[in-house]
Amino acid sequence: MGMMKRPVLLALWAAVSVGVMTSAWAQQRPDASFDGTNWLVVWREARSSAYDDIYGARVTPSGTVLDPTGIPISTARYDQWYPAVSFDGTNYLAVWTDERSAPSVEDIYGARVTPSGTVLDPTGIPISTVADNQWYPAVTFGGSSHLVVWEDQRNDSVCGARVSLGGVVIDSAGIRISGWGGYPAAAFGGTNYLVVLSGDNIYGARVNQAGTVLDPAGIPISTAANYQRYPAVSFDGTNFLVVWEDYRNNSDTSDIYGARVSQAGTVLDPAGICITTAANGQYAPAVAFDGADFFVVWTDERSGFYEYDIYGARVSRAGTVLDPTGTPVSTAASYQEYAAVSFDGTNYLVAWEDYRSGYYWDIYGARVSQAGAVLDPMGFGISVTSGLEETPNAEVRTRKSATVVRSILLLPEAVSGERSAAGAQLLGISGRKVFDLHPGPNDVRALAPGVYFVREAQAQAQAVRKVVITR
Repeated sequence: MGMMKRPVLLALWAAVSVGVMTSAWAQQRPDASFDGTNWLVVWREARSSAYDDIYGARVTPSGTVLDPTGIPISTARYDQWYPAVSFDGTNYLAVWTDERSAPSVEDIYGARVTPSGTVLDPTGIPISTVADNQWYPAVTFGGSSHLVVWEDQRNDSVCGARVSLGGVVIDSAGIRISGWGGYPAAAFGGTNYLVVLSGDNIYGARVNQAGTVLDPAGIPISTAANYQRYPAVSFDGTNFLVVWEDYRNNSDTSDIYGARVSQAGTVLDPAGICITTAANGQYAPAVAFDGADFFVVWTDERSGFYEYDIYGARVSRAGTVLDPTGTPVSTAASYQEYAAVSFDGTNYLVAWEDYRSGYYWDIYGARVSQAGAVLDPMGFGISVTSGLEETPNAEVRTRKSATVVRSILLLPEAVSGERSAAGAQLLGISGRKVFDLHPGPNDVRALAPGVYFVREAQAQAQAVRKVVITR
C-alpha cells in the first residue's frame, strides 16, 4: 500500500538555471499503431506557436525513425491535443481533440495518413462538432470502419461515430454509448467493439458494426472499493483484456488491475486481476496483444513519489501475470510517463513522453520482445528537440531535483544577494506564459499537473526554475 501524499507548501528559489529559447517545444501524450511494415507514432506538440498541434513519425521494426523532423498531421489554429491512431489495412486514422473553432471549445477531428507518411486530409475531418465540448478520443478499426469514441459534454456522456476507410463520418450526429463516464477506450472483437469507460468504476458496452449499442445499461467490469479509472483494452481473438488504475488498496495512490471480458459481455474476472501493487503509485496503463500474451505498460512511481518510470508486465490469455515484479522498460533520469504500446508481429513498441533532458518533454520509445526483454534499454528518441537549454549563471544556485508543489507556490521576498520575485512569470512546458507570479503565496490548484518553470523578471540572462505541480 502506498504512502498517503499530503498537500505540499514549498518555497521555490534555488533551482536549475536555464535559458528560454523561442523555439521551445513540448511533445507529449503519444499513441502508436502498426501498418504491417512500420509503426506510426503520433503526439501533441507546441512547435511553431504558443498552441499545440498534432505531429507523427514512422518507426521501423528495427527502431529507426523515418521522419526525424516529424509529420505535421494537424496545425490548425489554436490547440489540438490528446491524439490516438489506428490502422485499417490501407491507411491510418489519427484523431484528436481540436479547438480550431475557438479557444476552449473542443471538438473531435481526424485525418487519414498513408503508410508513406502522406496526410490525406490536411484540413482535418470534422468527426464531432456539436454543441458543448467533446474530448479525449480513442479509435479502433473494426473490419469495415473505424470506431471513434470520446467523452461528450452533452449530458456528460460517452459518444462515438464510425468513420469509413474513405474518411466519411457515418454517424454525423454521434452514437450515445453511455449516459455517464469518460476517458473511453475501445477494441474490436471480430464481431463487435467493446467500449470501456470510467467514472468512479470501470464499465463497458458492446457496439456492433452497424453502430447499435448492445449494452445500453453498461457492463460493470470493476466496482471495487474506492474508485477505478483510465481504462485501456485489447482483444486476443477470444476475450478482451481491460486494464485500469485501481484505488481499492489506497484511496490516494493507485495500482494496476485488469479483467477479461468475453465477446458475449461476461466479466470473467469479477474480482479483478492484480497486475501490480508495487510501492507508491502506478498510473495510466496501456495494453496490446502479441498472438500469445498481452503486454500491459504503465507509469510507475516505485522508485519514489514523482520519480516516474515506465514498467510493463505480460499477462497470459488465461489471466496469469507472467511478470509479477514488473519489467522496467525505461528508468532513465527524471520523468517518463503516459506510455502507449503496439505490436508488430515480432516485438512491441512502447512509446512515452520523456523528461530526461530536464528542460522539455520529448517522445522516446523502446522495443520489447514477446519474452519481455527490453531491446532498447536506454530508449531511443522518436522526437527530440531542444526547446530549453542550460545557461551558465554563477549567481543562481542549482540542484538536479525539481520543487514539487501541490496547492501553493511560494515565492520569497527579495533578500540580500538574491533577485526579487516581483514580476516573475509561470511558464508552461512549451515556454508559453501561464500567468504572472507575485512574491508570497501563489494559488496553483487550478492548473493541470505537470512540469512548469518560474522565470525571473530580468529581461536579460533570465533564470528559469523548474517546478512540478501535482494533485
